[in-house]
Amino acid sequence: MATGSTPLKRRALAPDILSAINISGITLIALMLGLILMQAAMNQSRSLTRAGVTANIPSGWILRQGVAQEELIYSASDPTSPYLKYSVSLVPAVPGGTVMDSVPPVNLNRGRALNAYKVLAQTPAVARGKDTFKVDFAYVQTNDSTSLPVVVRGVDYYFAEGDQVLLITLEEESGLFNAALPGFLRFVESVRYAPGGVK
Repeated sequence: MATGSTPLKRRALAPDILSAINISGITLIALMLGLILMQAAMNQSRSLTRAGVTANIPSGWILRQGVAQEELIYSASDPTSPYLKYSVSLVPAVPGGTVMDSVPPVNLNRGRALNAYKVLAQTPAVARGKDTFKVDFAYVQTNDSTSLPVVVRGVDYYFAEGDQVLLITLEEESGLFNAALPGFLRFVESVRYAPGGVK
């Protein structure tokens, strides 16, 4: 009797297994379509011009514009990633100096404003088809008392622009920094500066 019931049990289980495979397949397809749509939305950008600085920022990002007395022109942050931010600033060039001479004041101001700010590396580089000076840095972002502090990594690109220095910055949580870098480099390539723009 027991051996005769085994094929019946197998036949009864077959539709259940088939249903589970179908549901898994449909779920996987839906997840893949969702990821494709999300990536397409993230790849869309909008052009923004302010104070002579034009750039393509990702659509849906939160925009903050600097006020007249700030060096910040604008920053854009990803609403889905709390620490991911691109920013563009114009800092005064040191008369008779090089672009590297504008780096120490920025580092000094950050050191005063941020917790455990540390410069990791400073090197000449090329971006936007121009010579630039690149500064890698990190700091600790303290949050409310219910969550642990977060290490934020960043990179600055300094470009000489007459009597101004164009400063383009990426900040992101340390563990996600490398994944954010390619999108930021595309942003850097989109930045253009025409002197004389109004803030």
